[in-house]
Amino acid sequence: MGLLKMTTTAKGWLRGKVKAVPSSDSLVLVATTSNKPGPPPEKTITLSTLLASRLPRGGVDEPLEWDSREFLQKLCIGKVVTFKVDYSVPSTGQEFGTVLLGDKNVAILLVAEGWKQKLKQQEASSKLNTMPDDQSS
Repeated sequence: MGLLKMTTTAKGWLRGKVKAVPSSDSLVLVATTSNKPGPPPEKTITLSTLLASRLPRGGVDEPLEWDSREFLQKLCIGKVVTFKVDYSVPSTGQEFGTVLLGDKNVAILLVAEGWKQKLKQQEASSKLNTMPDDQSS
């Protein structure tokens, strides 16, 4: 989907720089390096283990949505993260993944700080705490 090449680490893990946070459960990432002229390729990743709230569309704001989005923006924008796509939805092209900021899982940070109430799958927590084999830049 529009992403040409991100910096590869180990076993499917990639690196990218956080450009934007469109919602409290998704990040827009740009490649840290590109071998093609023009702007670097981008990828939008939705955090795969969160039960996400949504910004209002003519309705009532879900509790903490704006504040949790702001927290995620301050935490991640401009920083290099390690990520991998866990799965995608072919009908929409939406990609869900795990994002690590340093050695911290961003989804788990949101839950730990109280911005998200629960994970979609409890068994995911052990998998999400694992680091890629190689963290070299």
